[in-house]
Amino acid sequence: MDMEGKKILGIDEVGRGCIAGPMFIAACIFHTQPPFYVLDMIKDSKKLSRNQRHEAFKAFAKYASWNYQSVEAEMIDEIGLSECLKISINRLLQSFEDEYDIAIYDGKWDPIKKPNFMTMVKADDKIKEVSAASIIAKYFRDNLMIEHYDQLYPEYGFKNHVGYGTKAHIEAIKKYGYTPIHRKTFKIKELE
Repeated sequence: MDMEGKKILGIDEVGRGCIAGPMFIAACIFHTQPPFYVLDMIKDSKKLSRNQRHEAFKAFAKYASWNYQSVEAEMIDEIGLSECLKISINRLLQSFEDEYDIAIYDGKWDPIKKPNFMTMVKADDKIKEVSAASIIAKYFRDNLMIEHYDQLYPEYGFKNHVGYGTKAHIEAIKKYGYTPIHRKTFKIKELE
């Protein structure tokens, strides 16, 4: 598909594979082309430090319209990740209804199946709007996990792993049990 001159809405999610905390899904569109030095700061959020994500977000936010959805662990357990993604992406698309020509979602699974929606593997590395969406999702999710949930449940070490299934996190679950923000339907081999 030719994307030359098209208004792109980038969409990405963060926290899909975590065993604790919400999943964040973000969308971003540039209403003004950011200058080159700003575009250079926008990369896949996994390739940036927390400080770099913060600086990139501050730099590109004034050129962009953006929004995000967060889905709590309880909802993920209740209806599943795929359904949560479908609902969240549809809500984001509605919030940008007349602003974009094409929406690009990072990955290969198409939860939407609409003509102006496409998926792309490694879009968070190739399309600046998707990279920006990944930064937004990770920025807000990590802040929540570090500044809120780590304070609420300090024994779990959320400031270090932000909810991913690290060895230290699994050991904390063995010792203290699950919190309300843990995804109870996720199977963890070490806990079975």
